[in-house]
Order: sequence, then C-alpha cells, then structure tokens
Amino acid sequence: MSQGDVFHSDGSITEIRFTLTVAAVARRLGVAPATLRTWDRRYGITPTDRTSGGHRRYTPEDVALLDRMRRLVIQGLPPAEAARCAHLGNESAGLQMNVAAPAGGGNVVPLPGSTATARGLARAATSMDSNGMTQIVSEAIAERGTIWTWEQVISPVLIGLGKRWEMTGEGIELEHLLTESLKGCFKEVTSRLKTPVNSRAVLLSCAPEELHSLGTLVLSAALAERRILARVLGPRVPTSALLAASKRTGPAVVLVWAQLKDSAGASEVVEVLASHPTALVIAAGPGWRADLPARVVRTQDMTDALTKISTAVGF
Repeated sequence: MSQGDVFHSDGSITEIRFTLTVAAVARRLGVAPATLRTWDRRYGITPTDRTSGGHRRYTPEDVALLDRMRRLVIQGLPPAEAARCAHLGNESAGLQMNVAAPAGGGNVVPLPGSTATARGLARAATSMDSNGMTQIVSEAIAERGTIWTWEQVISPVLIGLGKRWEMTGEGIELEHLLTESLKGCFKEVTSRLKTPVNSRAVLLSCAPEELHSLGTLVLSAALAERRILARVLGPRVPTSALLAASKRTGPAVVLVWAQLKDSAGASEVVEVLASHPTALVIAAGPGWRADLPARVVRTQDMTDALTKISTAVGF
C-alpha cells in the first residue's frame, strides 16, 4: 500500500501518483531547469507521466534516475555515458570507466590534462549546479586537502572558464556562481577550527584596488587545516584600514594579495613594514611588480605562502 492510496466504498483502491514539474525537480536536485530539458532532449532522461491537460511530470522513479545521472556527472563522467549507466542503474561501473577517461572535455570548458574531479567541477559549473560544485569541492578538500584541491581541481576550471570567456565573451555568470560556491566551501573549513595553535595574529588582505579575494580564502582554509587561525579582511582593503588592523592585532604575518597587475602597489606594504617591523610581510599573487622593498617576501605559490606563514608563527 502506498502513501497515495485511496480506498473506495466498493473496496477498490486507487493509487495516487505524486509527480513533479521540471521546476520542482530542478529545485530538489539543485540543477538548472535548462539542464533537465537538455538531458531529456539529448539523453532520454525524460518525464514519463502526463497530467490530464497533457503536461509532462516526473515520477519518483524519474527523479531517482535523474539523481543517479547527476551524481555520475558530478564525478566527471561524460553526460552521454552517465545517462547510459543511470538507465542501467549501475553507478559503480560508470565511475570505474571514468578512471581512464581521456583528458580535456569539461563541457566546452578547455581543461587539457585535467583530473576527472576537475572535469566534474567544470560540468557542474556549466550546468550552474551550485549544489554539485559544493559537493565536489568539499569532498576533494576532505580527501586531499585545500591546497591540492585548489591546484588540481579549482584552478584548472577557473583558468578554463577564463579562456572560454576570452574566446566567446560568454560565461561570466558561471565564474561568479563557482566563486560563490567556493567561498562557502573554504569558510566551512575555517569554521571548524576551534583551538588554534598560533597566539599572534595572521592577517590576510587584498591590495587596495584588488577585487579578487579568493586567494586569501584558500590560504585561510589551508592554514586552518594546520590549526593556524587567520583573519581575512576581504577585497579592496584601504591602506589605512590594513594599518589599523595591524596596530590592533600585532600580527606575526601580514599577507597582501594582488591578482591583477594594475591593482597592486608597494606603498601599503611599505607602510605596514614601517609600523610593524617585526611582522613578516608577504606580497602574494601574480599582480606584484618586481621592485618591492627588500624586507617584503614575494610569492605566487600557495604552498610556498603556506609554508612561510607556518614558519613565521612557529608551526
């Protein structure tokens, strides 16, 4: 007897089938309605029920099939193969096949030589599947750590999305949605740090005109994995605000991130050095010019920055 059974006076039973619209299923699975329509049109993952008015609806079995398809795509399987395996009800076979999947792909995002996890993240990004992006990144961080996930999964996709925009002028919305998902993942890692080992502060700041703050969030999460608490000041931090934060906290390290060359400048770093000569000052990111003051440590590598900060705080 199902939850939707209706008993009649003549002893017969009518089963009521609970069905869902495209929009409702999209919300439940965390994918865009357009993705479901594409899977219907291209791969035969289609709603099998119809209302009396002829409108198509997804049954519980249809939703289960879509969920299998979604999980396989998230893991990096090409959509056509994911649909075939989902129809067969064999997710493990699809994932085993994906181990030897060729590099590249990523659903129109150029990802030469990328990992299967990166390709899965690219597909989730191009489908605007925020739940899928969060799941992929969170699982990768849990299994391999923040720095590996950044270098092997996230960076290739961000670079690929950037190249896609350069070639087509499209996809800015994909990068923005991915960035917001990433911020949530990194903040989740840092929120789990309850007993930090560092007594002196670590300040992570962006240059005064720098809008890209993702690098500081990556470092904050990676430091949290080492039980080092960092304070992230965010994008476009004025020099005066950075100085005020330095005076208030007496940091062991002040790291200033610059992604774009026209956003970087040495003046705020010099001022920090003058005010707090005992702090290690790191100019991080690709946006810095070469002629920085001698006492400023320059790095473009996340692992190198992580090591320098850890050493400065004594861990």
